[in-house]
Amino acid sequence: MKCEKHQKPLEGACQWCGKQLCRHCVGKRWGNKLFCVECAQSSVGAIIERKQLEEIRKNEQVETKKRDIRKIFEDY
Repeated sequence: MKCEKHQKPLEGACQWCGKQLCRHCVGKRWGNKLFCVECAQSSVGAIIERKQLEEIRKNEQVETKKRDIRKIFEDY
């Protein structure tokens, strides 16, 4: 199947509205989830960005804890 707007192969569907998306129609990616430009520019986009930042912070905290644990064991 092809995108109605760009006549390009589909990559998937918007996780919010279900619109079929080609790579040109994708407004945001969150992991393997896709969101159309319209949803990405709406309040949905703000929610996605907030969740992405939360994931980044969580991953940074995990890495910090791993470094701290490695440092403890290096001292022994």
